[in-house]
Amino acid sequence: MKFRSLLAFLFLGTFVQAQSLTLRNFFGATHQAVQFTSPQKGFALAYADTLGALPQGILRKTIDGGATWKTFPITFSPTLPDYPGINTVVVRNSLQMLNENVGYCAGELNTNLGPQGMVLKTNNGGTSWTGTPIPITELPIQCIYFTNETTGYVVTEDVYKTTDSGATWSKVLSPGGGSLVQTIYFLNETTGYACAQNKLFKTTNAGLNWEKIDLPAGVRPSSMRFISNTTGFFTTETNGRIYGTTDGGTNWNLLYSEMNARLTSISVINNVIVVGGYSTSSTTCNTILVKSDNGVNWTKECFNFEFPKPRYVYSTCFVSEEKGFLGVDGGLYEYSTQLLPQTIIGFNPIPNLTVGGTYTITGVTGGGSGNPIVFTSSDPSVVSISGNVITVLGTGSVTITATQAGNLVYASAIPVNQNLIVSPITSTVETDISHEVSVSPNPTTGLLNIKFSSKYLSNKVSIAIHNAAGVLVKQTNEINLIENVFQLDLTDLSAGAYFINIKTDKTSYNQKIVIAR
Repeated sequence: MKFRSLLAFLFLGTFVQAQSLTLRNFFGATHQAVQFTSPQKGFALAYADTLGALPQGILRKTIDGGATWKTFPITFSPTLPDYPGINTVVVRNSLQMLNENVGYCAGELNTNLGPQGMVLKTNNGGTSWTGTPIPITELPIQCIYFTNETTGYVVTEDVYKTTDSGATWSKVLSPGGGSLVQTIYFLNETTGYACAQNKLFKTTNAGLNWEKIDLPAGVRPSSMRFISNTTGFFTTETNGRIYGTTDGGTNWNLLYSEMNARLTSISVINNVIVVGGYSTSSTTCNTILVKSDNGVNWTKECFNFEFPKPRYVYSTCFVSEEKGFLGVDGGLYEYSTQLLPQTIIGFNPIPNLTVGGTYTITGVTGGGSGNPIVFTSSDPSVVSISGNVITVLGTGSVTITATQAGNLVYASAIPVNQNLIVSPITSTVETDISHEVSVSPNPTTGLLNIKFSSKYLSNKVSIAIHNAAGVLVKQTNEINLIENVFQLDLTDLSAGAYFINIKTDKTSYNQKIVIAR
């Protein structure tokens, strides 16, 4: 098979970008899902029609960023006793790799007893799969979404949930009224969205309850992604629309629309949103990418395939602002573009610090994208960062990393690292006071009791709470202890892991706490 390269040009200011789509030598196979777990390791779910046989489900896998791909037939074990000899599956447009080894895909068995829905699991990166039929009569399976290795959701016309890796399923949402669920997306393990005709359904408790959100008439979301807890987007196949929300999905605004276009998939990389689709009328722009940085301004790129026209774009997956992959009806294509570079300068070595100390990073600048320089800590339990301010919580060695995201013109800057050594406090006073301070209950539902040894009465105490990313989320002013028990109210914080830092006049104490509800 001869590779074909398709070029498009996008003019932004005085900089001319050249985009290309390169066929990855899989002409004829329909690639319904593409996903990368790292810039180098990726997976593509496809099926190929074999003359005189049922379509064969296949998985393609790359470990070199898409330069080469290996192909594995999707078979499962054990063979079903009711369907002897049948161990191949017709895949649908769902693949979710939770990491480079564990993942799920969905499809159906075509048997002489009729189609049988399946959700298959791999524990070895797609080399082999296990699965059992699921007791769902509404077929086909539209999509799947797993929030962890055991908990996931299947969409037919209703939504079903499993908490045991697909062994058993229970219905958690049935829209009714002729409205069928099309796709599903979860922000985290508890908050998710089910998309149907003219409406969305939102859950904040892992599918136990759903809130209905009405959409404009005729709107049926085809794909959805969020870039934060509040900002998200969905596409429609009708009139090529993109809608956005900035309040967690309560309200949606029309951001982009194009007649005679179908927008089918969304990929988010850093601050760049890429929407894939196709035109139903144009002979010179039958494959479309609509791109935006932060969802503010949208720019269309056009590509034209020789045959067939148009190509249905099932999946769009970008591994950087400059490189992505499109799973289409008839092939797997690699997208590439050339962006201007950015460089982070002025991030100088950080002086050694002691527990309880702070340090403000100054003088760091980045490239022309205008995106902020973001500082992160390799170990938030030792060093937390809020903006450009470092707060030392414990002793040890950490790496502080400076990054700057790209946009439609500039590539992400190469990260810059600085190592930091945190030394113990030099003091005649014992710094390890773990036997003199207790924090309970842990886990807590929100109220935390901090008990001090009586020797700390009349001491001044300050308390800081950082989330798992090292961001300061709660802080008390200096408290003059008059009792040995102090109650801290954390009911305004979300469930999750946090770090508490307790400082007295000359000592400091750190502990991981968990808020569970």
